[in-house]
Amino acid sequence: MSNKVLLAYFGHHKCASTWIHGILTEVCKELSLKIEYVHSHKQFDSDLESFVERNNIDFLTYANADIDFVEKIKNLKGFHVIRDPRDIAVSSYFSHLYSHPTDGWKELARHRERLQTVSQEEGLILDSEFISLNFKQLYDWNYAMPNVLELKMEEIIGDPRGKFVEIFAHLGIFGEKISLERLTEILEQKSFSRLAGGRKPGDEDIHSHFRKGIPGDWINHFNEDHKKYFKEKYNQLLIKLGYEKGTDW
Repeated sequence: MSNKVLLAYFGHHKCASTWIHGILTEVCKELSLKIEYVHSHKQFDSDLESFVERNNIDFLTYANADIDFVEKIKNLKGFHVIRDPRDIAVSSYFSHLYSHPTDGWKELARHRERLQTVSQEEGLILDSEFISLNFKQLYDWNYAMPNVLELKMEEIIGDPRGKFVEIFAHLGIFGEKISLERLTEILEQKSFSRLAGGRKPGDEDIHSHFRKGIPGDWINHFNEDHKKYFKEKYNQLLIKLGYEKGTDW
């Protein structure tokens, strides 16, 4: 790897990666930076460092980020975004049932057919099993990398301008390179209402990729069986990520 510093965004399934990548794409256009989006190790033959160097990538978006590949990159400055796993489960269920493209993803096509035959109550658990690798990647992530800014999706959507100022300052591209005025324009262009066809956050369209746009929606969909399932399988993940302190939820 050359001495060039790679700028990067690391995300996970249903953690607003599409929205964040859209914002980054506009910023990279402003700065004439080459941005690349990957979501699977198959796209870079399990060698992320070589892929970046070979393609002369300036800014990498890595959805479904796997720490095993990321830690091999020596010159890196990035940010990593997580989300409450319970909200991931709900968002993933509706996306996999209705809106997520199945092109090139035969497993999802088969999974969708199965989801269509069961109740929402059963479907939420089936889909949580389907995305269990994503939860593992969240758990296994190294949250102590000095050059990677750790953020929660809930923080970003609560204060997008403030958080993207923090992100771009961390990356060294805020101020002279990207102004607050231009950042504000980009955030307006990529706002939930614009992307969702005029709906405000909280106005739900279960068939849209931008379904609802608010945190904490799991409360509206989890019954006691879902809570029991998550406490048994993923409560340590909730605690590790700072979303719970115990099992009393």
